[in-house]
Amino acid sequence: MKIPVLVFAIVAVLLSSCVSLESGLKNDPIADLKQLDQERIQAQIGADAAALDRLYAEDFIGIGPSGAVRAKGQVIADFTSGRLRFQSITTDDVQWRVMETRQWRQAAQR
Repeated sequence: MKIPVLVFAIVAVLLSSCVSLESGLKNDPIADLKQLDQERIQAQIGADAAALDRLYAEDFIGIGPSGAVRAKGQVIADFTSGRLRFQSITTDDVQWRVMETRQWRQAAQR
């Protein structure tokens, strides 16, 4: 089952909270993001609350396929209670791109 809105929201949160040009990343930022995304996928499949808490930003918002908006704690509780369960998650169609901070600001002002 593909949930592109949820995947986009999660990737956007990871991108905005983990990557900045000022951070002095020594690795390829795309490779770093892919690694974080794989950690997120494994945490969601395994309902690993500690990993999800570490990976999701404090202001994380999940948007489900029905449009329901859930805060970080609610999403983690959904996974750990079994209300939300994934057997697999594929991100084969995700196109990765790193934008500079000013590009994010310009896009947000539109």
